[in-house]
Amino acid sequence: MNPMPVVMYLMGVDAAHELLEGLGFVKKPHPEGVGSSLYLREDALLHSTGLWYRGVLYHRPKERFYRTLLPPYPPQVHPVVTL
Repeated sequence: MNPMPVVMYLMGVDAAHELLEGLGFVKKPHPEGVGSSLYLREDALLHSTGLWYRGVLYHRPKERFYRTLLPPYPPQVHPVVTL
């Protein structure tokens, strides 16, 4: 059983209650104005469509994991960029 749908749901609840900032995430609007905000933290990026962490992407709509150097978002929101 894949626990990630539950993890994504709980992170969404934390985001709705503005708790992610207390965990070190920085909330930014999506640069293309697509969907919900982005949450950035060092080498992690969270969006309603998925979670990217250290080269592994969990893509929520397909409930699949992928290996990728960059998340599928524009380079200006890549977590390694200094905020």
